Amino acid sequence: MTGESEAQSSRSYHSPRRVAAARATRARIREAARERFLADGFAGTSVRSIAAAAGVAEKTVYLQFPTKLDLLIKEIESRQVSFKHWATPGATKGSATLDGMRVACRRAERATCAMREAGFPVSDAIVHYLNRLSDLAWLYARFVETKAGVA
Repeated sequence: MTGESEAQSSRSYHSPRRVAAARATRARIREAARERFLADGFAGTSVRSIAAAAGVAEKTVYLQFPTKLDLLIKEIESRQVSFKHWATPGATKGSATLDGMRVACRRAERATCAMREAGFPVSDAIVHYLNRLSDLAWLYARFVETKAGVA
């Protein structure tokens, strides 16, 4: 009898409905995390608040994303794809990637300034560095396009 129950438990089980429900839950968690991160910042957001906003148990969040940082990284990675949609027509993959880097730097610069305005101790050097880095990315993107004969 033990052999039968072991054989039954090792069978693969695939349910399209269950897979769809898991995808929907994962999407709800990511959407809730995005909203909480935007509202409260990364440090001010707890996994418990993400779970509550998504309508799931805290353990469900951890089963999908081992850490809060993993959730943030997944969200950032999913946003990088959207850079393709605004890249200059005829742009190379390299220049589009550099333009995406520029946008990320500008967003980080704005977020850093907002943190400073909210009272966080943010050095002017950080804001200056992010600004210069975004300018450098823009210059390199134009250089790549020129070398490729696109610009």
